[in-house]
Amino acid sequence: MTDEYGTYEHADHDTPRREHGYCTDDMARVLVVTSREPGPSPVVSDLAAKALRFVADAQGFSGDCRNRRDCAGRWQGPYSVKDCWAGACGVWAPPLPGARTT
Repeated sequence: MTDEYGTYEHADHDTPRREHGYCTDDMARVLVVTSREPGPSPVVSDLAAKALRFVADAQGFSGDCRNRRDCAGRWQGPYSVKDCWAGACGVWAPPLPGARTT
């Protein structure tokens, strides 16, 4: 369900629906889950890095976010502070990667 850009937003059972691309708030949730994994495996660490890169790339210089990315990795639509912002760029995801304790 994940490729070099991120985790697909939708699937039909075990088949990604590539035409729907990726969603920033979904990738923020991936970042939340992977950041909470104690002693992550290399696969989980790679997924966390991919999610962090996605969320960071989604955020604009003024703090707003893009929500959609197509299956070729191109951002779709304008930057905004709609639903993806609170979950991805504003509240959940950014503090988590650095918050891990050993």
